[in-house]
Amino acid sequence: MPVVAPHSRRVLSRSGCVRCMSTPAKAGSGRGETRRIVFLGTPSVAARSLELLLEASRAGEGGGFEIAAVVSQPASRSGRKMTLTPSPVAQLAESEGIELLTPASAKEEAFLSRLTELQPDLCVTAAYGCFLPQRFLDLPRLGTLNVHPSLLPLYRGAAPLQRCLEAGDSVAGVTVAFTVLKMDAGPVLRQAP
Repeated sequence: MPVVAPHSRRVLSRSGCVRCMSTPAKAGSGRGETRRIVFLGTPSVAARSLELLLEASRAGEGGGFEIAAVVSQPASRSGRKMTLTPSPVAQLAESEGIELLTPASAKEEAFLSRLTELQPDLCVTAAYGCFLPQRFLDLPRLGTLNVHPSLLPLYRGAAPLQRCLEAGDSVAGVTVAFTVLKMDAGPVLRQAP
């Protein structure tokens, strides 16, 4: 079944998309560099997704890409002493020396301007926790992929694993889908139980 990249109106088959993402072709911007990915996430489960992307990048998988920047929620107060603590994703980005952006809102002009300067080929979100405006979604050349911990369309939105357990489901899974303005409603690229 073909998958439509909503931002570009290109039709990619599952095998075509994999081929597109794994061919050692350079980014379409003419920069002569590998593909640039911006990762967006906040909690520890998202940090694990970022770790896997970093490992794949170092191993040369995916045809050559780099994590150009990481976006996470701003540091929040936690613990008994209410210490200002960066998110697990922010901590990983800092330890890896990757540019970290922590806007209070994905609509902030300075944030969107910086993303425009980065010229991402692809954005990947995993439990980021902020609504992404259309202006953001229009920036990456190949679109934005969302890693969602449910077999969409089941359990769209927040806390899908908890809702799966509450419903007594015997099977859970993960969906990778293109991000569109409506929450967790974009074309599905891949699902795995």
